[in-house]
Amino acid sequence: MSKKVKGKLRLNGLDKELELKVVAAVNLSETDNEFIYMEKLKSGDWRLCYTSTTIEDISKLKNIEIIRED
Repeated sequence: MSKKVKGKLRLNGLDKELELKVVAAVNLSETDNEFIYMEKLKSGDWRLCYTSTTIEDISKLKNIEIIRED
């Protein structure tokens, strides 16, 4: 189920921000893989897609942080 949101994906170090306009939860059976990914829409906005087992309540999500370890 898709939901309209207002937010940004900030790419620190690259001086780039992607406008986040839609989030979509995907319900999968327990045997399927879990995922979180970003998808650029034809409108130029970005959609965050995720499995409902990965993010159980999107309203509680404040940010996503990627930590490099190289």
